[in-house]
Amino acid sequence: GESGERTDSSNLFTTEARWGSGDAITKWVVAYTCNFLNETDPDLDQLMQGIHMVLGFSTQMYIDGMAAYDFADRLWQGQKFIDAFVGSSYKYVYPGMNTTDKNGNKLVVSVLTAEKSYTDTLYNYSSKPKKIGSGEKYLQVNYKFK
Repeated sequence: GESGERTDSSNLFTTEARWGSGDAITKWVVAYTCNFLNETDPDLDQLMQGIHMVLGFSTQMYIDGMAAYDFADRLWQGQKFIDAFVGSSYKYVYPGMNTTDKNGNKLVVSVLTAEKSYTDTLYNYSSKPKKIGSGEKYLQVNYKFK
């Protein structure tokens, strides 16, 4: 049988994650994993159950331990979550990419966010969004690097 990253038990599917539901106080989720926020996933919306934003990738990605360190440092300095994640991903993940998607992008950094949380920083953030489908406006923003 298969083992490792190709088995279902090794992966988190969007149908399994319901971040921010109920009394959960989780505000932001960062997924350093390939294709987690791929726009072709019909269940992507289920992630947004009261969480502010999910930051990840909609292509393959290269893991570099410095990316998370740099991201945290940028947040500590007061950068917006989106700016910090995109900046650290471009600086540390992008250089390791040697494949492209069907559109010629080496890396697509994706953010699924409540519109009111778009400018969240570690020190200044929106109130808890309502779950997706309840009238709250949500956006998926993709930053494409060739």
